[in-house]
Amino acid sequence: MNIEYRHSASKTNSFIDSPPYWIINNLYDFESKANARMIMGSTAEAAAEHALQNQITDEEAIIDYAKNEYLKLEGDESDDECLWSGIIANQFVKELPQFGKIVSYQNEKQIPGEKYGLKYDVIGKTDFEFKDVIIDTKATAYIKRLKSGAIDSRWYPKDADLRQQALYKDLFNKPTALLYCSYKDVYSVDM
Repeated sequence: MNIEYRHSASKTNSFIDSPPYWIINNLYDFESKANARMIMGSTAEAAAEHALQNQITDEEAIIDYAKNEYLKLEGDESDDECLWSGIIANQFVKELPQFGKIVSYQNEKQIPGEKYGLKYDVIGKTDFEFKDVIIDTKATAYIKRLKSGAIDSRWYPKDADLRQQALYKDLFNKPTALLYCSYKDVYSVDM
């Protein structure tokens, strides 16, 4: 096994979702290429962080920044996700200030695995940390709603997201929340 291995929420979720995928990636050091949705999520978060830290509120400027970041991550300009990443970044920029001033972005913490009865260390990497809460942003193509307009509770919050937030709450000893944003909808979940 890879000596640099560390347990994480994403590796746990990967194992639960697809043990063969986990084996290929973790035991054989195969690195999967990010797909358009993965690039969209990384880009939307990075563009939102850039805009918030630099007090940029111009939506077109945020969309342009996100597009450039999307292309840097080897996304294709013709992907719907290229434009969506900028629109979602704008959604994040509008929603995140309600939680206060950002304390950290992409804060990483590693603790000995023994705490959880594990051989290898456990690592967590947050999205946006505020004084009283950690917000994990989720860029998604759409948010599934019922005909009534209510969120479809069979879809949100996702089990993988709940597992991730439970780990982060324990690792960082701070409450967590989820912020799902699509290019036309927003949904938050207080954990």
